[in-house]
Amino acid sequence: MSARIVKHSKAMKTGPRPLSGARRAGAGAAKNAGASAVQSRAATLDRRAVVARILQARTNALVVTGLGSATYDAAAHGDHDRNFYLWGAMGGAAMIGLGLALAQPKLPVL
Repeated sequence: MSARIVKHSKAMKTGPRPLSGARRAGAGAAKNAGASAVQSRAATLDRRAVVARILQARTNALVVTGLGSATYDAAAHGDHDRNFYLWGAMGGAAMIGLGLALAQPKLPVL
């Protein structure tokens, strides 16, 4: 058995190792998370509302969506002939968007 397999099997038997002191220090910050959580909620965007606003202003733009959330947000605004829904095509949206932009240089691609 190679050393790599032995290490892996030992880790499986003993479970995860505790965090080192430097990494564990961040856990103490969780006590103060209440105040920062309130601040972070105040500064968040409603993604679906932002996408709806962007799509509302589009004229003839082609919209390419990738993973689930972006696709759901675009679809929630309403289906459109120029929407390209790539359900779960991880990394595919960039390639399809580039291809569309090269093939149709006069049309904006979002």
